[in-house]
Amino acid sequence: MSGFPCFFNHEVPWHWHEEIEVVLVISGATLVQTTTQETIVRAGEVVFVNSNILHRLTRHGEEDCHILNAVFHPTLPSGQSYNLVYKKQILPLLQNAELTLFHFKPDQDWQQGVISVLSNAFSDWARDTADKEMVLTMALMHLWQQLSRHTMPATSPQKQGSKHEQRLHKALTYLHQHYAAPLSVKAVADAANISESECYRLFRSLLNTTPIGYLIEHRLRLAAEAISTTDLPIAAIADNTGFTCPAYFAKKFKQQFGVTPKGFRKQSP
Repeated sequence: MSGFPCFFNHEVPWHWHEEIEVVLVISGATLVQTTTQETIVRAGEVVFVNSNILHRLTRHGEEDCHILNAVFHPTLPSGQSYNLVYKKQILPLLQNAELTLFHFKPDQDWQQGVISVLSNAFSDWARDTADKEMVLTMALMHLWQQLSRHTMPATSPQKQGSKHEQRLHKALTYLHQHYAAPLSVKAVADAANISESECYRLFRSLLNTTPIGYLIEHRLRLAAEAISTTDLPIAAIADNTGFTCPAYFAKKFKQQFGVTPKGFRKQSP
């Protein structure tokens, strides 16, 4: 479990993981996006993000957004991946192609019940009570039980992961592993076993950017984190994150963050 007083550069960038993610907004609001859905989650509301779903969170509005989140393996509510609970209540939701995320709102009684139970569990965690792990586990089991009861139709479309998103996962994994090296769109496309033109279409349709545009934003994000959390020279940080020209790095950094790298370091706490 973790909490964010605010997002770095007002966002949690595109990412995915096998674990389920549950987010409780404490104050402000966040825009939660997958490649097929988006919703604005406000203070006192909860969002559930399914397993292996590409998603991101960005601050919505001018107020800083404070969240608490729990990231847990899909087997947590059942304890095992081969028992009857997992097969009947867990697996159908994991495989439901229509359930990339679910927004819990207080205007529905059953959803308000989930929000209250989860809020209390987070409060116990913050107070470091002796049974905090058990309380949070029970809250997540309650969330899953209610989600299963209220959202699972008799037959749900199977979520195999669309070919487009699977290819995007491969492309992003390659970018994240090789961001510091010179990269071409061809190399990214080859990593995903697609053509360059398909690579451009993939990034544009799912992420609304280009492969190189995504790469530059990723490099800048990592550079900004290093500038604010380390004492490394800015020139070294630029080189470590794939920028071979200091002037180009400074220009792109200012375009992204509205301040020079040196100015950004001075503003950092």
